Amino acid sequence: MKTPKAKRFGARLVTSGKHKGMIHIAPSKYTEFHGALQSLEFLLSERNSFLEPEEITIRNIFLELAIIFEDDLTKCLKRYYQRNRGLTEKDRKRQKELDRGNISFGNMIRFCKEYKIINENEYQVLCELKNIRNFYAHERQTLNNRKRIKYKNRSLIRSETMVSVLSDCNQTHKKLNNDNKFEFSDALKFFRSN
Repeated sequence: MKTPKAKRFGARLVTSGKHKGMIHIAPSKYTEFHGALQSLEFLLSERNSFLEPEEITIRNIFLELAIIFEDDLTKCLKRYYQRNRGLTEKDRKRQKELDRGNISFGNMIRFCKEYKIINENEYQVLCELKNIRNFYAHERQTLNNRKRIKYKNRSLIRSETMVSVLSDCNQTHKKLNNDNKFEFSDALKFFRSN
C-alpha cells in the first residue's frame, strides 16, 4: 500500500534509512529560517504599502508566470536553432546571446513570432504577460502614482480575468511545451468554482 505524501508544515516521508516510511519534520533551525524569510518578505512588501494584499499576490503570480514562459521560450528557441541548418549570421548571433542568457523576455517573444514558433494570439498573450510583469518588476507604486493593471482591458482583481489569464497561459504553455509536465488546469478549476 502506497503511503500518501505529507503536504503541510515541511513534513515529508523519509524514503531511505532506518526511519524509512516515517514522517520527517523540518528541524527548528529550518523553521526559524523560513519564518525569517517570510518576515523579510512582509517587510519588503510593506515598503510598497500602496498595493493591496491581493495586488501583491497578483504581482507574485505574474512574476512566476514570466519565469515559466521565459524558460519555455528559451527551450523553444534552442530547439529551433538546433534543428535549422540554414541559420543566417543574425540567427547565429542570436543563438550565442541566448546561450549566454543575454536575450530579454520581450526579444524572445519577438523572435518566436518571427520564426513562426508562436501565432499572433500567443504573441499577444505573451506581450500582455510581459507588460504586466514589467510593470510589477520595474515601477514603484506611490500615493500619487497609483495604477490599476489590466489584462486585455479587464481588471486583474476579478476571478473572470484570472480565468482568462490562466486559460490563455495554459493554451500557450501547451503549444510551447511538448512534455506538458505543468498545466494551469488545477488553478483554473479553483477560479471557475468561485
